[in-house]
Amino acid sequence: LTVVHIVWAVLILTGILVLVWQAWKRWSEPQAQVGLMVLFWLVMPALVFLWQWTDAFLHYFIAVLPAPYIAAGVALGRLPYFWPGLSKTGRRLITSGAWLLLLITAAAQVGALLALLDFVNTNATPDGYGVPLAMKLEAADSARELLVKTGAGEVLLAGEGEAPLVDEFPAEWDVLLRDVPHRFVDARQTALFPAHPAVVLLDGRLEELSGIGDLYRGAATTVEEVSLRPGEGTYTVLALPAAARPDQDVAVQPPYLLANWVNLLGHDQPERLDSESAVWQIHWRTGDNPDPASYQFFNHLLDGSGARIGQVDAAAFTPAQWQPGDTVVSRFVMPWPKTAASPLTMRVGMYRYPSLENVPLLDIAGNPYADAAEFALGSD
Repeated sequence: LTVVHIVWAVLILTGILVLVWQAWKRWSEPQAQVGLMVLFWLVMPALVFLWQWTDAFLHYFIAVLPAPYIAAGVALGRLPYFWPGLSKTGRRLITSGAWLLLLITAAAQVGALLALLDFVNTNATPDGYGVPLAMKLEAADSARELLVKTGAGEVLLAGEGEAPLVDEFPAEWDVLLRDVPHRFVDARQTALFPAHPAVVLLDGRLEELSGIGDLYRGAATTVEEVSLRPGEGTYTVLALPAAARPDQDVAVQPPYLLANWVNLLGHDQPERLDSESAVWQIHWRTGDNPDPASYQFFNHLLDGSGARIGQVDAAAFTPAQWQPGDTVVSRFVMPWPKTAASPLTMRVGMYRYPSLENVPLLDIAGNPYADAAEFALGSD
């Protein structure tokens, strides 16, 4: 498109010069006065941002777009009159040739756009163009069909983020599946297993990062894949039976009860990622009465002397989405020194956010007795 860009640059610059000349030499003519308005339209947005009172982004200048093309139109209209004494036939030939050139540039731009769309439709573009809408609609239709087929109560949308007002994945799928009951799960750190049958639409592009996909696949009765662009992964649509959830490696009997009615059911054995970090997963049941507050989990790794050698805090599955019977697996990647002295202990608890108010553990009589549960892990 280099030639196309050059053609339009010449037309626009020529038109600007014509408008300046008219405003300077023929100010009494209405056409010259209107031309000056076009010139101001062209330059004022750029002048406003010269003061750097805010960061300037390309889309701030969308309002400028008509002005340069008006200038190009002025140049095109004046083109036959740049040569004094030219015959009427000559002017017609120049005008026809100019219009033919413009049509060729338009065809070139349309062709380039179609080629771009075809490329984006068949090639992954990380941090560029997102998944084509047709593939998302295919996954949405698969989720609806599986919802009807299994008699499930809702669709769990497992991707990056839980808040449609903030996160891209929930914002998109809140619209694409607006006609069916659904909830959002941040698949980077959370797996949700409802008490009733459910369909899970999993963003498979996150699977290698979180491992949450393995938990869902292990509990599913049906697994369908919607292929995305080569190298981009898949959307996975799964059917979960009622009360499907993975068993924890270490169960707590009776479960720890917190003051927000959360039950800590147990944990999985730590899975080391490298010499200085490991994956730690806890299993818990949500409170039956959803609380609009936000909660964070804290996980403190203690060595044999009681010293804290690792810690990670992260948001819990948002209480606004809790439903009776929900079981949640929360996954944390935390510091885990290889030289830690055994036996190891993990202290796990919750606190309100942003107030940082601790949520205590309750005894059988409903009285607070500790600020965290302790899980003995033995040696590393």
